[in-house]
Amino acid sequence: MLIKHKLALNTSILVVAIAFLLIILGYSSGSLQKDVDIARTIGAIDSDVLQLRRNEKDFLARKDLKYVESFKKRIGILKSELSHLASVFESASTDTSNVKSLQKVISDYEKDFLELVDIQKEIGL
Repeated sequence: MLIKHKLALNTSILVVAIAFLLIILGYSSGSLQKDVDIARTIGAIDSDVLQLRRNEKDFLARKDLKYVESFKKRIGILKSELSHLASVFESASTDTSNVKSLQKVISDYEKDFLELVDIQKEIGL
């Protein structure tokens, strides 16, 4: 075998190996981006839950209805983030039972808080 043929074979093997590495890099980058998106969503959910608790505390302390409106807006955002997280978990074939139980807890929390607001309105702000 001539040196020219050996060099051509080595070059073609190198091109195939680089193409294969680029494919693996693209796949791992996409997978990492999904994980970053999930982590960002979980962080936003955590922040929203804390904001809900703050709105509740402010309403109870100040008896001002603007905190109820802020609570309603924030809980809507939280519910959409939870549904997005559930859909991401379902597409990744991951267990969504924790997300679904959190959705139920958030719905119960909303219902209880709004009942509290109604009672507070009834007895006078």
